[in-house]
Amino acid sequence: MVSRPTKKEKEIIGAAKKGSLRELAILAKSWYTLPEALRNEILLIFFHHLNSSDVPTEPNPDFIDIEATEIESEERPLTNATRRAFWSLSAIARCAGFLQYLLPTDPYGADFIQAWPGIFKWSVFLYASFVQSYVTDRGALSERRAAARRITRETIARSWCALSLSESAKKTMLETRGVVGIAAELWIFEDTLDDIQATSFAGGLPYRTVLSQLQSLWRSGEEDAMKHIISVTRGDLVEVAKTLLRRLKKAFNSPEFVSNHTDTTTILTFLERFCDHPDPEVCKTFLENGAIAVCVRLLTRVASILNARGADLNVISDSGHMSVMIIGFRFLGSVLETTSGAPWVLQAIKSGLLSVFVECSPAYGYLTDEAMVIVFTPLGNIIPRYLVYSGVVQAMDAAFFNLENTARVRSLRQSRAWRTFEELALWTAWRFKVIEQIKKASDTSSICSNRKCHKVDVRNNFRKCGNCGARLYCSKECQVIDWKEFGHKQGCTKALRARIVPREDGGLSRYDYGYMQNLNIYESLANLPTLIELAATKYAGVPLDDLMIVINYNTIPFAIDVLIYREWAKINPELYNPPQDEHQPHLYADGHSLVIGFAPCGKRQTMVVTHIPGGIWFVDEKLDRLLGAGAPADLTALVRWKRIEAETRRKEYSYYR
Repeated sequence: MVSRPTKKEKEIIGAAKKGSLRELAILAKSWYTLPEALRNEILLIFFHHLNSSDVPTEPNPDFIDIEATEIESEERPLTNATRRAFWSLSAIARCAGFLQYLLPTDPYGADFIQAWPGIFKWSVFLYASFVQSYVTDRGALSERRAAARRITRETIARSWCALSLSESAKKTMLETRGVVGIAAELWIFEDTLDDIQATSFAGGLPYRTVLSQLQSLWRSGEEDAMKHIISVTRGDLVEVAKTLLRRLKKAFNSPEFVSNHTDTTTILTFLERFCDHPDPEVCKTFLENGAIAVCVRLLTRVASILNARGADLNVISDSGHMSVMIIGFRFLGSVLETTSGAPWVLQAIKSGLLSVFVECSPAYGYLTDEAMVIVFTPLGNIIPRYLVYSGVVQAMDAAFFNLENTARVRSLRQSRAWRTFEELALWTAWRFKVIEQIKKASDTSSICSNRKCHKVDVRNNFRKCGNCGARLYCSKECQVIDWKEFGHKQGCTKALRARIVPREDGGLSRYDYGYMQNLNIYESLANLPTLIELAATKYAGVPLDDLMIVINYNTIPFAIDVLIYREWAKINPELYNPPQDEHQPHLYADGHSLVIGFAPCGKRQTMVVTHIPGGIWFVDEKLDRLLGAGAPADLTALVRWKRIEAETRRKEYSYYR
């Protein structure tokens, strides 16, 4: 027997149809509880108040209480129409509960399609008025506007989700330009509304279903979704970044993540798409808001889940968490070299990247070769190249010392990653020893840059060139001689640019520059027999003092070569000018040498120049002149010292204990 509406219900329906806000609000909150025979009639009332011809042409954020039910004065009909549209959308949001029970039938599909143009136009107007146009004010007004923004966003999200339950209506929605972008933005911010859904939207969809429906809308056009979000935020993506990262943390920290990783995978993939945007500032915004640290914590959580499953090949290899692990490492590999690179590499190390790499090692045996390359890119291809930055070296040295789970390291020994892991430890140990040696030498000996002097004395007794800071002099007289007679007047500005430009574009700090200058010397000396052999092979008959050494730290292992300075200077005139005196046989008379190192700096590289007074080719037993007190006595001892010192340091790391 079909129940009949009561007299009171008939009065409410009649008043709502005429436009009474109070009755319309009452009907919107409870219509899904009324007899089924009335639902179609009531739905048409809501569609009537969502007529596309009534939509204002401009956003109108002037009034705050969007949920108010009092009729405004006749002078403000715009406000009344807007509130009627709001309550009508709110009513559609609440019909989702009973629509689910009607699936897979689609009894309201045709009605939804007919009403969709008005629903969409009103949604865009409300979104522009209360979500995008609000500027935060101070005091109580800000709270009221924040509430209006929140309830408007959720009303649109839930009404669209209700409509999308109808497959025919969903198809029409996706054919409408702008739907994908707004749906993506609603999906990102939907988690902020979870706490009010139970009371505000009784009869609506559960929170997780709302996310799923919104996701099904924007995933059909991810490119459009990205363009929309970036355009409407006008480049200010801080709120988007914080919200998306909060969503990610919430997803992988929830107990459901153990059995269901879908939300985490979706959010992480969307995060990847943002950080892959052509504009590096987009990725930088996410990184500055902690994306790297969040990703490392995600990988830690994945490692704990995989390790809890033991050594069961089928359980681990079939686990969706393996995919999350691969995506996590892929994300790190794609973002660490954003902008200048080094700050993000350092952040990843300090967040525990080395430790999480070790913790994930039991799963490596189940990875394909392609997946293994992805997983090992951060530690196998990126970090080794950034060991020219002193901060990265010291952070990696501390990370090796602090590895706690030595049992996991032992499992890493059995994987394909072990050799590269050991080489990374050895390179870290050696570069750390160079830092220590530089510190020892910093307060000991240095040499005057005047080629007629070459006085050796305590470094603090020298004065630097006030312009470029690259030359040291024992007296003002020596500085004048070098300026006038040996071409520093021409080379000073070039040297200054070579030192300053990398720092200005986010590359080497002053300390890192000094560290790499010394590293150029150490690596040149340690490879001097190879360099002399290269010189004899490539440039037989060319004086060694005519040659320069080039070290490319961007390759693994780094590449070292010799070139004729004059030929290189012709190709790179903007960096250094060749000598003007044609009678001068080579650039650095009196045995001076030049070493140029190229270091990674994000997607670019930066150049560091080391001038070696007195030359490098015939050092014999004068290494203390270049390396300071306590240096090895000769080249053979230096090569042996490098290997022994690095091995000694590496054996102090925790995984050797």
